[in-house]
Amino acid sequence: MEAGRKVLVLCTLTAEAKRIDDPRYQFDTEEKDGVVVKCTINNAEVLDVPGVVYRLHPNETEKNRLDSLEVLIKDNTKRFSEVFRQLPYGIIKKNVTGIGATTLALDAENNCIVVCPTRSLAYGKYCKGITEDGTKRYLYVGSEVGDIKKVTSRNIRAYLSNKKIPYKKILVVADSLPRLMEYLPQNLEKWHIMVDEIDSYQTDGVYRPALENVIDYFFRFPERSRCLVSATIRPFSDPRLADLPLIDVKYEQFMRRPIKMIQSTNILKTVAATLERTIRQHPEDKIVVAYNTVSSMRIIIELLPNELKEKCEIWCSSQSEQQAGEYYPQENIGTHLTKQITFLTCTYFTGIDIEDRYHLISVSDTRYLYALLSPEKLLQIAGRCRHKEGLLSERFIYDIQSRKVWEKNFDKQHN
Repeated sequence: MEAGRKVLVLCTLTAEAKRIDDPRYQFDTEEKDGVVVKCTINNAEVLDVPGVVYRLHPNETEKNRLDSLEVLIKDNTKRFSEVFRQLPYGIIKKNVTGIGATTLALDAENNCIVVCPTRSLAYGKYCKGITEDGTKRYLYVGSEVGDIKKVTSRNIRAYLSNKKIPYKKILVVADSLPRLMEYLPQNLEKWHIMVDEIDSYQTDGVYRPALENVIDYFFRFPERSRCLVSATIRPFSDPRLADLPLIDVKYEQFMRRPIKMIQSTNILKTVAATLERTIRQHPEDKIVVAYNTVSSMRIIIELLPNELKEKCEIWCSSQSEQQAGEYYPQENIGTHLTKQITFLTCTYFTGIDIEDRYHLISVSDTRYLYALLSPEKLLQIAGRCRHKEGLLSERFIYDIQSRKVWEKNFDKQHN
């Protein structure tokens, strides 16, 4: 969009927002010599990029209240950092994975804490901040992972006092946030906080106990210096969260994924047969199976020929290590698949970045409530592939009982 037209649109948007007068949202313009030179939405400067439309959605029944600010991006190659100079405050519903929200948080000119549900996600982002000369631009705070054996008090203090790093960026696992807060100043005016993949805490029982602590600390930060981010945000039960302003980021052209649907009367045999067939057709390719039950993974592996069993690995939480047995990773999980066949539990359905291309098989099994997959969860799982060319293929295996429910939800999601 031309600069002049964009300024006009944003000025109109700002005027409309001030007329509605919802105090939870911020819309400001800055003028110089009678010309608007800067527009800020929820404490984030809007960049002058073409192909972005902003729409206010007033509440239909309550005066002076907005349901959301919609940010419609017409070019699906645009990243979040091309729209805003830093993350807006409030809830950011990004609708698709991989648009660079976390990257923007780590690149913005402010001190920022990024709270992650898993150590794999936090460590993966941390590693991207290590420069070629070995400088560590970010700090990881969490349990042992990769080359980090223990994060000591000395490590934390040294990073916070390092004057060579002008903007401090800390990647912390949710369970370790209370510990990190002990080293931050009582006055948090110079700090921002981003809670990444908030839906993980909402839907996955393994993370839910950490949510209450995370949210309590979240509200210690200044109102305009805190945000919750996810591609699939569900309604919040905590009234404090339900009242936060919502930034709804959408792409005009939703990128459809070609998914092969496979209905099965015997999930385990179907997955095993699909693995064998895929490897026969593509003997050098890697395969990822997303299936949230380790016991079923073990049965599937036992159904495979011996030469394929040794090519399998199960990525699951440390609590399931004994159940995974010899298929539990011997090395720390990074951004690359170390075996040809990798099984993922819900611990890795969100957050982790896998830089390889692979065939994806997602499995929904009504025998176990925790093994059901919604369209939103399938979106998250597919988003783990961060290779620029995307997945090699995608299959969805489901049993007969789940068909009608899933197809109804899928239509609702994509229409």
